[in-house]
Amino acid sequence: MRSGYFIDDYLPFFMQPLSGDAGPEAVISTAEGSARIDPGCVHSRLTRPAFALRQVAYPDRRPPVINRGTYIRVRLFDWAVEAFLRQPGVGPGSLQVVSIGAGFDTRPFYLSAGARENLRTYVEVDFPEVVARKMAAMQQADHFAQTQGLDLPFASVYGPLHASAADGDLPLSLTSEKYALVAADAADTAALGRALFDVARLDRHRPTLFLFECVMVYIRPAAADGLFAWLVAPDTGFSSVGMLLFEMIGGGDHFGEMMVKNLKSRNIQLPGLLDDLGAHRARLQRAGFLQTPSRRTGFAGFNLHELFARVVSRAELRRLNTLEPLDEVEEWALLMSHYVMYCGYSEAEAAGAKSATQQVAHPWEAFQQRCFAQGCLESRSIDRAAADPALGPIPGGRLPDGGRTGGRLSFRAPSPP
Repeated sequence: MRSGYFIDDYLPFFMQPLSGDAGPEAVISTAEGSARIDPGCVHSRLTRPAFALRQVAYPDRRPPVINRGTYIRVRLFDWAVEAFLRQPGVGPGSLQVVSIGAGFDTRPFYLSAGARENLRTYVEVDFPEVVARKMAAMQQADHFAQTQGLDLPFASVYGPLHASAADGDLPLSLTSEKYALVAADAADTAALGRALFDVARLDRHRPTLFLFECVMVYIRPAAADGLFAWLVAPDTGFSSVGMLLFEMIGGGDHFGEMMVKNLKSRNIQLPGLLDDLGAHRARLQRAGFLQTPSRRTGFAGFNLHELFARVVSRAELRRLNTLEPLDEVEEWALLMSHYVMYCGYSEAEAAGAKSATQQVAHPWEAFQQRCFAQGCLESRSIDRAAADPALGPIPGGRLPDGGRTGGRLSFRAPSPP
């Protein structure tokens, strides 16, 4: 087993940068690793390009195990965000998305027209160093649209961009009508609150989805507990909040020990590493995010090996096997069993009220089912989705086995001639 190969080459493409306790310079460096997506994956529509900060040379194609891992993470998060924003009965401009440790991701710029219509605000949060570099690239709107393959300039999608330097307690930021890029440390809930509420202007009473892609593993347990408790606290939190998390786990085995050892050799500490999915659920319970009186809560999750078998449709699996064939299936299974993805939500019981000052109800249970629906990942051209206004609504309820439904957001890649 080439555990060293996995840690040195595979892991950086999963890790996203964030705050605080894990050695900022080493953690920030993982943002660039996550941004270096194999061009072959983009060309074959396995994923979308990351933010084009600069040209990167690729002397060799990356191994299939790396590209498949990138595929499942990116595609599942893209699918889940679309599912959240396109729930039946959701009004225009009523939903909020917050990506913690967003790095150089491009997800908000690939949302479908239907998803953007229901979006109130999409907020990306990261270290000041990462935010500054991303701001510089985004302010070149024409260049940005061209490098990302967008038909429309950025301003016509989310409105004109307004940059603000750090000023006292207010962080560095780039904001527009429906988008905000802000600098903050998620381990510091006071600073995060200023970024989200004072700069990004989030509404505590709007349904809000938080995205964490390999983020909490960098944060010490006490700070992580504090963040999850803060999200649902009566005086600081959200009336209706969901989260989607993708995390590495130690597994309590030799392979997990080797992961931690190899990362330490690269000055990357993992103070928030947990052993298994049960430990992640227990953390949310301990923080009061789950099983809280007067709030409806839910949790569902899988390790990535289980999830891959569940969500990738048969047709898509055939395409993957052709584009990225695996030589070592056992290696793939072991690697994927050391990552988990889960969805949790917490909503105040008074969710039925729908006034300008009270909470807007959101069908979190249906959203949770859609996130991990059988066969939900099908072949589609990702980079065309945002520009196409004809996408129908995602159907309500649980998606049928095999994921065959006529009205869903699904752009199938053209069949070869």
